[in-house]
Amino acid sequence: MSSHIKVLKLDRWMTDINSPRIQTTLNKYIEIEPVFNRNGQYYCRYTQQWWFETCGRAFTSETGKQTFLWSFEGWNEHLLSKTESGLLSRICSTTSNKELKRMINKSLRQSWLAESIQRTSKTVLQTRLRWKRRKEMENG
Repeated sequence: MSSHIKVLKLDRWMTDINSPRIQTTLNKYIEIEPVFNRNGQYYCRYTQQWWFETCGRAFTSETGKQTFLWSFEGWNEHLLSKTESGLLSRICSTTSNKELKRMINKSLRQSWLAESIQRTSKTVLQTRLRWKRRKEMENG
């Protein structure tokens, strides 16, 4: 697979396309020929086309493209400040747009996860430093 193709795992709802409930959602998508015949979401940077493949079928839509780009870039974003997190939480609690809520919650979770990893890394480094100093004191 070329580097100009970006790949993400399928969202949970995309794996059960035979469900009657999902069939109404799929009506918003255009069915196309599968390219890779592998489950996943794909985005071609050259053609700027997004599609997902599941169960031997492929679908595309402009909305899906925007969601994919949001998800893909979300991991590269900076940590949200407390003010930004608070404002996004406030927007999420007052909107009825389900897609917007999903994207905001995902962004908040990713920020929380990145912050947790950062805190954990800092704690591990501090602990290693303490062990090193303790060992130096015992040996020297």
